[in-house]
Amino acid sequence: MRRVSSPPSSRRAGTILPGILVGLVVMICCLALVLDKLWMDAATTELRTASEAAAFAAARELIQDDLLCEDYDSQERMKAARERALEVAWENPVAGQPVELDATPDGDIRFGQLVCDSDSGRTRFLQTVQKPRTVVVTSCRLRSRGNPVALW
Repeated sequence: MRRVSSPPSSRRAGTILPGILVGLVVMICCLALVLDKLWMDAATTELRTASEAAAFAAARELIQDDLLCEDYDSQERMKAARERALEVAWENPVAGQPVELDATPDGDIRFGQLVCDSDSGRTRFLQTVQKPRTVVVTSCRLRSRGNPVALW
């Protein structure tokens, strides 16, 4: 009489499962990196928009009709323009947080004029307090300033 034997049990049962788990972990890590990159790109765009809005608001405040008067007080106009830039920057959030600018004279809001460089022919910014006509606003979110953009 022949004996019917069952097929031998496989010792490799379940060996594909760890490979699938490792693959899923790698895919999730890659997705997290992509989302962080997109988040940082969006924050960069929002920061640029906030800086431009603050610069435009400050320039509008700086260049007024009283600029044509003899007794034009550029210090008073620069103070008002700096305050307006701070307000507008605060109203434009970056990554859900308001933008904070350094309001000191050598800070993030600088006043001056655009001058043509005769050597290179390029236009450059010359910081001055004598009859300023241009406003440059530089904004950043840095860990050293205590306001970094949070990652996922």
